[in-house]
Amino acid sequence: MVQIFDFESLELTYRINSYDVELKSLAFSRDGLRLVDIRDTKSKVWEPACLVRKLADEEISLSDMATLPVTVVGTRDDELVGITAIAYYPSVPAIFVGKDDGRVSVYDKSTGKQVSVLYFHGNNVISVVRNENGILASAGAGGRIIVSPGHPDEIMLFAGSEARFYNWEDLSDSTIMPPIHLNCGQKAFSEELDLKRLINTGNGKCLIADFRRCHGDKSAAQVAIWDMATALGGSAGNEIATSSLYKHLSGNIRCVLGINGSRLVFLDRGLWVCSVDLGTFDGSGYTRHFFVTNDFLGGDVGVLGLITSERYVVFAKDGELAVLMGGMEFEDIVRLEKD
Repeated sequence: MVQIFDFESLELTYRINSYDVELKSLAFSRDGLRLVDIRDTKSKVWEPACLVRKLADEEISLSDMATLPVTVVGTRDDELVGITAIAYYPSVPAIFVGKDDGRVSVYDKSTGKQVSVLYFHGNNVISVVRNENGILASAGAGGRIIVSPGHPDEIMLFAGSEARFYNWEDLSDSTIMPPIHLNCGQKAFSEELDLKRLINTGNGKCLIADFRRCHGDKSAAQVAIWDMATALGGSAGNEIATSSLYKHLSGNIRCVLGINGSRLVFLDRGLWVCSVDLGTFDGSGYTRHFFVTNDFLGGDVGVLGLITSERYVVFAKDGELAVLMGGMEFEDIVRLEKD
């Protein structure tokens, strides 16, 4: 918190609340009208109205402002509500956001600002999806939901290692798809890992799961990619293994951002935003676009991001959305090491 007092009366005239890390330094601009603070790797510039003196006489005291109500800006830590789920659909010019307090909101995809609150969930939101008919669904603790690959009239609930299918209209059990078990190998569904996101590639080719560690700094311990033609062609109770084609690629992914056209967009373990064409991928390499600093990453749920149809990259942190534009224009090929 930063507070500004009148020099003569010592009355509080301005307060800046902040949920950022500890304040390291403060400095005034040369004209005395702006205040700059430094917190870790961040710096903010403030323009408190109480610093503006009367033009008629520069020597007039600011004491005459002391009786005015104290101006308060910024956000207190206890007012901050963390973002726990984000979803984007090209047919809608907005981003759907789920929050820790159960709120489901709409954000502008260009500015990253909240537009409205749609409704409140019973508990914290961990997944938000929308089907082709405009129906929005969200899931709380216990599972993840996506539009069923290859069956847009159905919704898929992923809990534990089991995927179950339901009808969008009345949420009855699917008569088309039986439950299937998706296996992604070592410790995939142990207490050490937590499923944070499921992504359908849109053409029904792949299903991608993003697992994160429940403790520690790593935001993605494992990414699993299944060939859905194999998975959806199985019988009830069958266990479907991950595709071996994506084995080395998965090991380089820290966080899946989404699908743009035929390309899977992700953040690699070196904090570069990257992509790969799933239609032509042969296991040899992927494309690297731009580097992202830690200032855009992190939070209680780890790295949470997405890619829009305009190729804007969006990250959620500290209850806000950061929108990064233009970075996808840069391309550099990264070769994958093979066994």
